[in-house]
Amino acid sequence: MKSRLFIILLVLLTGSIPALANHIAGGELSYKYLGVGTVPGTAQYSITLKLFRQCSSSGAQLDANANITIYRMGLNTYEMNLSVPIQGPDVLRLTTPGPCIVNPPEVCYQVGTYTTVVTLPITTSGYIIAYQRGNRVTNLENVIANSVGATYVATIPGTSFQSDAPANSTPVFNGEDTVLVCKNNTFYYNFSASDADGDRLEYVFEAAYGYSGTANPGTAAPPPYNSLNYRFGFTPDAPMGPDVKLNTQTGMMSGTAPDPGVYVVTVAVLEYRGSFLINRHRKDLHIEVADCSIAAANLEIEYVNCDNFTITFQNKNSSPLIQTYEWSFFNQKGIKFDTKTDERPTVTFPDTGVYSISLITNKDLLCSDTGSTIAKIFPKFKADLDVLETCASVPYKFTDKSSTTFGNVNYWKWIFTNRINGQIDSSRLQNPSHLFPSAGDFNVSLISATDKGCRDTLVKIVKVLDKPTLSVTNDTVMCILDDMQLQASGTGTFSWTPANLLDDPTISNPKARPTVPTTFTVTLTSAPGCVGTESVFVDVKRNVSLQIRSDTTICLGDPVTLNAISDGLSFAWSPATTLDDPAAKSPEARPTATTTYQIKANIGSCEATNAVKITTVPYPVITLTPNSNLCFGDTIPLFADGGVDFRWSPSSGLSALNIQNPLAFPNRTTNYRVTVWDDKGCPKPSFANVVITVAPPVQAFAGRDTVIVTGQPLQLTGSGGDYYVWTPAAALSNPNIYNPIASLDEDTQLSLKVTTLQGCYAYDTLQVKVFKTQPDIFVPTAFSPNNDGLNDKLTPIPVGIQQFDYFRIFNRWGQLVFSTNKIGEGWDGRLKTLEQGNGSFVWQVRGVDYTGRVLDKNGVVTVIK
Repeated sequence: MKSRLFIILLVLLTGSIPALANHIAGGELSYKYLGVGTVPGTAQYSITLKLFRQCSSSGAQLDANANITIYRMGLNTYEMNLSVPIQGPDVLRLTTPGPCIVNPPEVCYQVGTYTTVVTLPITTSGYIIAYQRGNRVTNLENVIANSVGATYVATIPGTSFQSDAPANSTPVFNGEDTVLVCKNNTFYYNFSASDADGDRLEYVFEAAYGYSGTANPGTAAPPPYNSLNYRFGFTPDAPMGPDVKLNTQTGMMSGTAPDPGVYVVTVAVLEYRGSFLINRHRKDLHIEVADCSIAAANLEIEYVNCDNFTITFQNKNSSPLIQTYEWSFFNQKGIKFDTKTDERPTVTFPDTGVYSISLITNKDLLCSDTGSTIAKIFPKFKADLDVLETCASVPYKFTDKSSTTFGNVNYWKWIFTNRINGQIDSSRLQNPSHLFPSAGDFNVSLISATDKGCRDTLVKIVKVLDKPTLSVTNDTVMCILDDMQLQASGTGTFSWTPANLLDDPTISNPKARPTVPTTFTVTLTSAPGCVGTESVFVDVKRNVSLQIRSDTTICLGDPVTLNAISDGLSFAWSPATTLDDPAAKSPEARPTATTTYQIKANIGSCEATNAVKITTVPYPVITLTPNSNLCFGDTIPLFADGGVDFRWSPSSGLSALNIQNPLAFPNRTTNYRVTVWDDKGCPKPSFANVVITVAPPVQAFAGRDTVIVTGQPLQLTGSGGDYYVWTPAAALSNPNIYNPIASLDEDTQLSLKVTTLQGCYAYDTLQVKVFKTQPDIFVPTAFSPNNDGLNDKLTPIPVGIQQFDYFRIFNRWGQLVFSTNKIGEGWDGRLKTLEQGNGSFVWQVRGVDYTGRVLDKNGVVTVIK
């Protein structure tokens, strides 16, 4: 037993509400057989049309009279049109009080009923009853259109279905037309029906029909009727998405609701009388999914795992009011073996069998509810099928190959879909036959199930051909000394011609012994009227043609293709060790020495042989100058041997490119490549490289030219290398170090040789002027800054000075016009950028000589322009 949260459904029925409708929100056409008519060969039916609209809609009214049109099935010829007055309308309202529903919506439909009685002649084809309206509810979620029309139909079977088929009433739907559906929550809608005739019923989703328009106002258009276009993610078979299913046996629609919105759903009840499908009764309804949720423990009726032993459970209602979960799991003896409090527990069952599960939500809290279900664990079930193919004019035979480890396969449903118009045929036989309407690819589905509750679906594409599948061996060639085994594949009876050349022309693989080229033809008959024909040409040879390339010379180690021109079917080359594929017609050879290759070509017992000699010559062996180091600016001879023709690269820093021994004088490290050809038979050159590493230029520096006084020691500082030699050496403290002390009495030019560790060297000189005076700072008395290159600057000359503090120039107003503390820097006769005129300027100079004495002097200089 399951104690559930009760939702009170209050259905109000009233006939006094005015028919103020917006657009149609669903409908159904049905009929009831009343008996034979007063005229022989006729039958009397009560026909009823029900139209739905949402109570919250506004706009157009329901029609006071509905025009219902009847056509003869097959030819779709017009039979009659009926104008039927409305009854009602009635109001169906669902009331959902209580605190355990979050954001409950209003569920309300206005229903208009139109009923009339009609007498029709009994025919072999039967009738189609139709009603059309140009408007549905707007903004449907699952179809593409803002406002689409509706067509509702019913069919009265004729005697061609079964002799008593016209004495038929449509099934009557049992469920209420109101249902509360909350987004992302589990819901149920009862499309089950009862049939007064005792026919076997099945239930399927079908496409809703739109409004196709009619040339005759007031009548419905004749069939066929156009289906609505479904949005991506929705199909006629899944009108509310993949999570909502229809039980084909019970008519119960259930699942997890999609996002809020209005969805059009059409369900057809299939009526089987004996093994004949005599009628499809359709109901079209718009179902509104609201933004609400219900606090309830709602589980699947049963969970079946036919793959393994593990199932993850989840409450199908996701209300935020649910705070706790208590799951209990019972074995087949009713003993609890596990308890979980997870929202989505995963359980691995210990064995096969049927287990009981209970869920209590909000235990001991408000909105507590209890749900129960069972779990069937019977793994290793698989649906499978086999098909015996013929061709479009002959029925295809299907065989159920479903397999199970537990229980027995006891349910089969075959679905055959017409690829052109989507019409579906079905069968409940285990091994049915089906005649396809034409050649092409057809979807065939098998739904099989076991008595343990396992169910599996297999969809297979069946290729239906105009003729049976027949394949034969490719055109071939044979030796006149041999027999030829022909080969054909297919299902049916074989017949070969010419029969006199075959050992048995009625089998799929006869032996042939033609003496001249012959075309053999095979005919395959898989069923009366299902015939295919193929041919194979057999060329008969008395000998094998064989030509191969001429003898050739290659460079040792190179590959060569042993080209053969032949009509042979098999080949054998030897020796095989240096071939990539000795059985190939034209293998690639890589001989390690001069080799003669022999080939044997065969067509069965016919044979030909030939041979080719491949002479191998080694590549040129190059002797080359070794890698060398070179000082910047030097030259080195290069040398290569081992051939008769030489090519050097790159060209930079080489005296010649096409000789054996060029001179190299690169200014940076260079990788020289030499290409060498010889005259011994190898047509390809060898290559070698020599790297000449060039040391960077030696930057010898002896110091700046300078002046000293007699007796002043001069500290020299050289740079640029690793070894130093100064000359003349007599006046130096040590001529072989970078920083000797010089003692000079007269003007001298010192020379410095700087050598690196690599042995590269360079020279520099230093000019020393010796004043035979005491240390002093000399300042000229006049200069002429006129840019003639002579005496353009006033520059002090410090002699024997180790520290130069400043040199300053002032004009007659005492303004500082120039100042420096750098030896060799002088005044150009300008104040900033302004040239100064002729006149006298005062100078000041200060420094410290090499003995430590301070010199502080001043004087006057005359500017002459």
